[in-house]
Amino acid sequence: MMELVTLNIWGGKLKSPLLGFFKKYSQEVDIFCLQEVFHHGKSSYHLYDDADMNIFSQIAAVLPGHTRYFTTPQTDEFGLAIFIRKTIPVVKVGETYVFRWKNARVGDDGKTLGKHLQFIQFQHQSKLHTVINFHGLWIGGDKNDTPDRLQQSQNIIKFLNTLKGKVILAGDYNLLPNTQSMHLLETAGLRNLVTEYGIASTRSHYYGKTEKYADYVLTSKDIVVKDFRVLPQIVSDHLALAVDLA
Repeated sequence: MMELVTLNIWGGKLKSPLLGFFKKYSQEVDIFCLQEVFHHGKSSYHLYDDADMNIFSQIAAVLPGHTRYFTTPQTDEFGLAIFIRKTIPVVKVGETYVFRWKNARVGDDGKTLGKHLQFIQFQHQSKLHTVINFHGLWIGGDKNDTPDRLQQSQNIIKFLNTLKGKVILAGDYNLLPNTQSMHLLETAGLRNLVTEYGIASTRSHYYGKTEKYADYVLTSKDIVVKDFRVLPQIVSDHLALAVDLA
């Protein structure tokens, strides 16, 4: 069995409990997909005044049994990180853009950040698996449909159509469950584990708005899911989602 966890770490603002979280699950979790990760960062957003600009390296230090991968859509900004157990033979690592492009941000306008998929491929039980880490378009308001979000979903589907084998798409989508942007992904052949398992919220009490969904794990229908749950530790304004795969 293989266990995967996805978590938006909120820039590492809650560093002490966050590092404790990774220590706790270091032996149990095979793959971590993380969003809003800083690696030698220099963010100008006041939202990240308390964030740790070197949190990636500190997480890596408490996960010595995992290989680390980091990528960012904007130089010095937060990015995406995957930590995968070293005993899992990696076939390929890459990224592809689904909204704008690298270093696309105009001034300090976070709504113009490029958005990309970080992916890693490996063999598990003689089958090719692709794990995709995703942090979806943020527009500074709600998490409903916009033309850009719809196009983002369509671009994700185009990439999915190039893949062979089994697929897991995990991360902070910045979408509500009932949006057309989400529906497009589901009708492309993916299971939405958040809705399937009746998850009530993916946000912690640190998130003050009423929209309690942002994070998801979607899988291709040929993946056998043994369990899916929200982990109890509060280490971000997002909750960690864990999936056990056969």
